[in-house]
Order: sequence, then structure tokens, then C-alpha cells
Amino acid sequence: TPAGPAFRDFNTPRRSLYLMAIRSDRSSYGPLFDAAYPAAIIDERTESTVAPQSLFLLNHPFPIAAAEALANRAITSTPSDPARIEFLYQQIFQRSPDATERSLALNALTTLSVDSPRQAWSLLVQALLCSNEFLYID
Repeated sequence: TPAGPAFRDFNTPRRSLYLMAIRSDRSSYGPLFDAAYPAAIIDERTESTVAPQSLFLLNHPFPIAAAEALANRAITSTPSDPARIEFLYQQIFQRSPDATERSLALNALTTLSVDSPRQAWSLLVQALLCSNEFLYID
């Protein structure tokens, strides 16, 4: 629902509009992803692609948990691997995978060195969430 107090933890399931801007704190993930400096008027946000952004998406508990949650949803809602790949592409990219993407995903699931199939699905989802197609709007 709209309104309510601002929050400091981005793990809260609310829109980032309600994320508290603390002007003296430049250590959070905001500056990493080119968030506007809250003490100044900004007419246009800068865009950058730097290694720490990728490291955040690959290692921080928040994106890992999001990938696991989506992987679990795909596993529980669809009966087969091809159907799960279709489900993930629809959820993440709003389109169906082409033959090459489907083949690469199936190959990744069988060749990843992991402890469980569920972990392989989580890693596949995390890779899709780190892709340029997901991160940038054309």
C-alpha cells in the first residue's frame, strides 16, 4: 500500500521509492548502482558498468536469495526442465528462449558441478538475472 515510513534495509519487500536516503552514508549499494546523490538536484542519472556491480550481484545474499526463490518457484510450478526454462525466460525477460538459449540452459544444468539439482537451477537463474538483457532496458 502507498505511504508508510521509509526503510533503510533494501531487503524489505517495498518499492525503492520508500528507501531511506541517508546523505552521509555512501557505503550502501546505492552509489554502486549510480543512485543519485541525495544532497544535490540531479536532472539525469549517470550510467556505469563496473566490476563491483557484478560482484554484488554474484555474491550478496539479496540477489542470491532472489535467484533461489525464483528457481524454487520454477521447480514447483512446472513439471520438466524445458518447461522450467520457458517459465524462467517468461518471468525474467518476458519472452520465450530461442533454441540456442534453451540448449545452453539445459547444458548448464547438466554440467554445473553442484551438490543438488536445485542449486543448479539457482545458479542458472542467478546468471539470467545478471545478464545485460535483464539489467538494461533497450
